[in-house]
Amino acid sequence: MSKSVTISLFLLDGTAGGRIRCTISGRTGVILKIPRKDLSKCNGLDALKSDGVYFLLGEADGRQKIYVGQAGSRKNGKGLLNRLNEYNRDVTKNFWSEAIILTTVDNSFGATEISWLEHKFCNMAIKAGRCEVVDGNKPSPGNITEEKASDIEDYAEFTQLVLSAIGYKIFEPPQKNSSPPAAEADDEIFYLSRKIKRIGRTIAATMTRTPTGYKILAGSEICPIDSDKLSAPLKKLRHSEKISDGRLTEDVEFNSASTAAEFVIGNSANGLQEWRTRDGLPLKNFLGGN
Repeated sequence: MSKSVTISLFLLDGTAGGRIRCTISGRTGVILKIPRKDLSKCNGLDALKSDGVYFLLGEADGRQKIYVGQAGSRKNGKGLLNRLNEYNRDVTKNFWSEAIILTTVDNSFGATEISWLEHKFCNMAIKAGRCEVVDGNKPSPGNITEEKASDIEDYAEFTQLVLSAIGYKIFEPPQKNSSPPAAEADDEIFYLSRKIKRIGRTIAATMTRTPTGYKILAGSEICPIDSDKLSAPLKKLRHSEKISDGRLTEDVEFNSASTAAEFVIGNSANGLQEWRTRDGLPLKNFLGGN
């Protein structure tokens, strides 16, 4: 897609934070962005009665997550909306806060197309590494001719173009040509010190910011006892091989400062308050309240 294109955005709820329908003139592909909280408003959307591929996006345990799936109206008679409603009720996939849907204006996708696209996008998300892919099984591309694959590839390019235009980089590898500035006189080092009554001593840890989150530094002390308030994945990570004799043996990065603090103390925590500069300034103040 080297020539100029016009992407049309229709704000279904009149706000950028609501449901959005995206199209490109001359193409049959349609992208829908639907916040989970607005799913109940979608019963009248004909596009969601069609076949297509969808991405469930959200954050859990300090990590961005994505689930790539497909839905065929020829199988269940209800298409994409029925599948999204199923996942809205599925407590095992409760991480997602919004869905991105790829379908067509003429419902021209069949089982071959959506299986190939599901496989394609799942591999792209894994390769990009921006999100943790939580699909239980790696989807199969099915049997497809080289000519058919070339035609369907156009829909994958269409999807990438539209998502990039509206701010979603989920299938694009992070830029590696820039790195965070080196720490100068502890300006970018944050400290956590907490007296843990359950073990009768104080836990101390250090952390730096990165372009993608917050990195707890090797040598930081980790409380050996978990609170029931911690999620199962975070508990598992806290008891991984990266911890020896109560200390980290290598750096560990998180998207959230609070998750980083919870990892250290083994209990729920507000990372913006727990992490402080050497002078005692909370991370929240250091970030200007963000």
